[in-house]
Amino acid sequence: MPGRSLFYRLVRFFGIVFSCSFVCCLLVSAGFADYTEFFIFSASRTHGQVIDLVPRTDSDNDVEYAPTFRFVAESGQTFTVTSSVASNPSGFEAGETVEVLYRKGDPSSAQIASFWQLWLVPVIFGAIGVAHGLIGGAIFFVLRRRDRHIAKLVGATA
Repeated sequence: MPGRSLFYRLVRFFGIVFSCSFVCCLLVSAGFADYTEFFIFSASRTHGQVIDLVPRTDSDNDVEYAPTFRFVAESGQTFTVTSSVASNPSGFEAGETVEVLYRKGDPSSAQIASFWQLWLVPVIFGAIGVAHGLIGGAIFFVLRRRDRHIAKLVGATA
């Protein structure tokens, strides 16, 4: 791109980066969503009880609470699982009855059947992807508009 300023090339580069990130995040989101959907439709269902809220410290040193729940699988065996999803405030209370989804072959990987417990990762990647897509699209829109404006000015002086 001869004749383009360093600033223009840098902005265009970031437009490309954000556009690529958009595609990657949406692919990751779709993959996690597909996995979650498969898990939901192939899982066994039962009811369990939240027995504890385990405090965890996130990267900002804020305390979040992950529910620990207990349920009985079809085999009659009791399992206790701590969710990988934590929040503050917690979406659950100790003693609360919850619907539990689990694989018969791996009940220890059970999940609470709530929207955020199941869909948090696909939603986060999807939101990041959409935001990056909007930023990348805005960058290319502004650059294209700038190029058209310059072309008009050049055409008017010629």
